[in-house]
Amino acid sequence: YQSIVRMPVVIRAAGVAAQGLVSRAPACAMDLCPTLLDLAGLEPPHGVQGRSLVPVLGGRTDGFDDRAILVEEQNHRAIPGLPPPWSARTLIAGRWRLSIYANADWGELYDLGDDPHELRNLFGEPAHAALRGELMWRLAREMTLLSPNLPLPARMA
Repeated sequence: YQSIVRMPVVIRAAGVAAQGLVSRAPACAMDLCPTLLDLAGLEPPHGVQGRSLVPVLGGRTDGFDDRAILVEEQNHRAIPGLPPPWSARTLIAGRWRLSIYANADWGELYDLGDDPHELRNLFGEPAHAALRGELMWRLAREMTLLSPNLPLPARMA
């Protein structure tokens, strides 16, 4: 799974990016549009998700260090153990990965610090119930924060 969600990105922005900077600040594909618009001096239109990575390009990671990444997956192909069509939501927060699936009464919880190859699923373990609940709450918040808010309301009710 990590080979899917960990993709390197190289950005060259003269006068903005610190030369030779390598950052491990969490970022996702939806950050590319706001970043490119920011580099062009443009505001993202209403409804664009993600955050500009321009501060990270300059070497500032404050506000990004504890950022959680939301991965949304939809698929119509058959996956063993899941009825089609299936969808999943994944939260990667620090050393933890939590994944839940529609139409499934199980999920995945991995400690990426101790188990980087994701061999031990902690989702159903009682010792991790409180952490699972905390990460589920954070997942719900991220999904709410990133949900589309289009179109703009014409008036308030």
